[in-house]
Amino acid sequence: MGGLLGYAWPAASPTLEGLGYVYLFLLEMCAIPLIMVAVVLGLKQMISLPNASVRLSGILLAGLAAVLVAGLLGSFGAAAIMGKEVLSDSQRAVLGEFTSLAAPALEINLRGEPETASTHSVIKELVPSNILMALAQGSVPAILLGALLFGIALAQQVGPDSKSFFGTLEMIYRSLEVLIDRINYLLPLAALSFAGALTGANDSKLIASVGGFLWPFLGLSFAVTCSILVLIAYLSGRSLGSVVQMMIKPITTSMISPLPTAAVPNYIEIMSNQLGFTRAISELVAPISPYFFRTGEALFFGMLGVFLSRLYNHALPPMELVQIGLLAATAAFVSVGSFGIAPVLLSSVMLVALDLPLEGILPALLAIEVICSGIRNVVSSMCACGLIALASKGLIQRGADDLSELKNTLVMAVFDRKLMWASLALTLLALTLTFLTGVGVGMRR
Repeated sequence: MGGLLGYAWPAASPTLEGLGYVYLFLLEMCAIPLIMVAVVLGLKQMISLPNASVRLSGILLAGLAAVLVAGLLGSFGAAAIMGKEVLSDSQRAVLGEFTSLAAPALEINLRGEPETASTHSVIKELVPSNILMALAQGSVPAILLGALLFGIALAQQVGPDSKSFFGTLEMIYRSLEVLIDRINYLLPLAALSFAGALTGANDSKLIASVGGFLWPFLGLSFAVTCSILVLIAYLSGRSLGSVVQMMIKPITTSMISPLPTAAVPNYIEIMSNQLGFTRAISELVAPISPYFFRTGEALFFGMLGVFLSRLYNHALPPMELVQIGLLAATAAFVSVGSFGIAPVLLSSVMLVALDLPLEGILPALLAIEVICSGIRNVVSSMCACGLIALASKGLIQRGADDLSELKNTLVMAVFDRKLMWASLALTLLALTLTFLTGVGVGMRR
């Protein structure tokens, strides 16, 4: 419906996009503090698990390996799927037309002042000079790193004060979960808004001209996502259909959000409460993995390198495919903290390595980024869910039925009329005694 609305009424694209961002801003307002609390609670509970150090090391190594494998899968998968002619003559003509229109707007400053030149720095993104400013600006990688360090320190604390503090964090966590669940009622409206904005604001000819990249990327991303869903279904003992049904909401949120933060609470809820995997691992891995183990970006960069090489009719022997895969994994790590067109421009590293020009494909990169940012979020988040499922292997799991029974037992209460009156009388007596105690302390002073 959103796509049809955007196609029929392109002028409404800014309004539709604004409505979608209202939903995302509301969601991220609650999601960012929730993932901070989740990381702290996850670390505290993770230490109490059997073989905690081995599991943490395994998660780290598996995440690094997943990014490397995703880069190589992207390069070799693109070489196998894409034809030698990734663009037809008509598509090349359309791309050339858009390139010529964009050329006057391109400006290259050969003598930029050092103080005004800005470069992306991974160190600055991860270790800010002011952690409170990082919180105010919403720099999620820096926030996550601060939460990790804070959580490691708090996990060492013992005693009644520590239990009281973590009890307060748990209440904050549950309250934010309820808020996010209410905000997610707007998810269908947000999906309609973003689909309409995407259809109305972008030229269909330009998007069609890069179909030689989009369709293979969508197909390979779909295959990776389905493989992870099969793995989760196998390890959880659930049917594949039920797992897919549970994952529809967070996958949709990931697709329409520019950041993976928005869907993290849903992934934690599904992986722990509904599928029964260890909650401590879910709360620790689900927020961190999509930002530091960017498998979606590695897959994207690997396929983009092959596409750009084929665009310039550059033959790729196996060693160059390996080189592209390794560069794609490196670009995924370097792009931590950057979103939008900035990560896509890191593909210029692969073009420089292959001695290919960049200027002719800038409009193509812009069109590709419009479509693929949400798909990359889905792949990275689903790989995080796969890590959670693998890291939880061998631990006691509880199914959703057990949790619902426990929940019903905890909230069930039966009162008759006499008990209600007695409770009300005792409450009034307690309030009166508290008031009289305050009056007595005041008169004594």
